[in-house]
Amino acid sequence: MTIYRGARAWTYFSDTRVADSYDSEVRFGQDGSIAVSYEGEDGRCLWLGSESGDGHYVLECEERRGRANLHRFGDGLILDGYWEESGERGMWRIELGEPSDSVTGLEGEDESPDEWGDEADDELGRLLRRRMKRHAATLSDGTSVRFLLPADIDDGDLLRIVRYLSELGSECDD
Repeated sequence: MTIYRGARAWTYFSDTRVADSYDSEVRFGQDGSIAVSYEGEDGRCLWLGSESGDGHYVLECEERRGRANLHRFGDGLILDGYWEESGERGMWRIELGEPSDSVTGLEGEDESPDEWGDEADDELGRLLRRRMKRHAATLSDGTSVRFLLPADIDDGDLLRIVRYLSELGSECDD
């Protein structure tokens, strides 16, 4: 999963209102899923969707009866699209910026390691965790680790990940 926590969403309206911009978070799943969240005038807004073609995404926002699309060229850092919600419509642009750590979702070392763990209290984190499955393993040095992986990962891949983590544990001891 690639996470952009420092993204900026620009919202343009079809009427005469001035454009708004919000700090936002964008998550791209390896399965083609996308999640866009931001704190708007009316509270938290969460758009969920999936890739409908190369770089083309279709999204919905349940809370606001919204539907939208976004388009991205390759690995570009700009998403452009159209939205409709609660009878209003317009265009939007999201500037992604730099990705956060793709394993933890953390931008820097100062953030809590629980930010993407069980204690995550943001709506987006809770929603995405529903698609994840908890796993635990004991490394060769006796250290226990907990982690989240996509729920559809097969047992063979899980075993390879645990072996890899175990090898990392023994390399850290050297």
